[in-house]
Amino acid sequence: MKALGIVNIHKDSIEGLGDYRPLAATSFLGRYRLVDFVLSNMANSGIDVIQVYIKEKPRSIVEHIGSGRHYNINSKRGRIMLLGDERRLPSEAYNTDINSFDEHMQFIDRVNVPYVIIAPCNYIYMLNYDEVLAAHIESEADVTMVYKSVDTAKEKFLGCDTINLNTKKTVVSMEPNRGNYAKRNISLETYVMSKEVFKDLVKKARETSMFYTLSDIISESLDTLDVQGYPYKGYAACVNSFDSYYSTSMELKQRDMMKTLMSEKWPIYTRTNDSAPVKYGENATVKDSCISNGCVIKGTVINSVLGRNVVVGENAVLKNCIVMADTVIGNDIEMDYVIADKFVTVTKKNCIKGTAEEPVYICKYDKV
Repeated sequence: MKALGIVNIHKDSIEGLGDYRPLAATSFLGRYRLVDFVLSNMANSGIDVIQVYIKEKPRSIVEHIGSGRHYNINSKRGRIMLLGDERRLPSEAYNTDINSFDEHMQFIDRVNVPYVIIAPCNYIYMLNYDEVLAAHIESEADVTMVYKSVDTAKEKFLGCDTINLNTKKTVVSMEPNRGNYAKRNISLETYVMSKEVFKDLVKKARETSMFYTLSDIISESLDTLDVQGYPYKGYAACVNSFDSYYSTSMELKQRDMMKTLMSEKWPIYTRTNDSAPVKYGENATVKDSCISNGCVIKGTVINSVLGRNVVVGENAVLKNCIVMADTVIGNDIEMDYVIADKFVTVTKKNCIKGTAEEPVYICKYDKV
């Protein structure tokens, strides 16, 4: 494919969960990380060279992606590059995606392809970027933006960019979704453009404001650039808050919903783990849940997501919970609307209950 894939992970982390990892490395549906979805889209679309830009807390994302071989990248000519910021910045406000692109422009120049495809780590969707690139080339636009028309913008995609289009599908304005209207065109923050246009936008952003993002400079350039919208029809979700992380996880744990994101021809790749199959005790009960390999279930699990190697003790009852890897839930524990991070042990507090609007969060390594 004649495009460089750029994964933009310069996104604010989720409160609580982000204390230990960047948003891209956040566990999702037990076995995946959020970054797996965009990387799988790129790999399945035939993009051989991918650059992943890391904002902070690199350890977990570097450990997860590694050499990138598990994403089925062409081993002879393809590769995934992990690029972290090295400049000493005066404050966090300078730490934008534009700063990263500018700092690593030499690595972008070295990839001998004419186009770039830029996509975020926190939007979950299934899309063939090769088709978007073909539409971009045919339209002769300067920039093509992928968007989804929704009628749920009052409850979902809050804080995301929305776009307004004219009759020719040209983007005429952009503004954040403040939840005032149900029907909106949500930008999936996925852009296709030539490398030269990309470089010009990065340069213009640096000259305009040191705090500008790529979205900012595209929005400001709508009068001078031909920016076309590309409609996406499938399932899409944005994980940009604690609430959206929980609600999206609960939505996608359903088998029929998950099938909208993957198939035999479009797998979601992730780092493999040779865990044993799930072991169910004689009195175990599991309903409407997503259970990962290595778990030992002796109690009851309902409407929940369990990561690898989770232990649920005798007479324990988990409802509406997200429990991450290597966590132990002891005997006779009752949990409802709880998100437990990795390596948590719950043995002393017999009853922990939150609500759908405010799930209880238990920090990594904590004992409760």
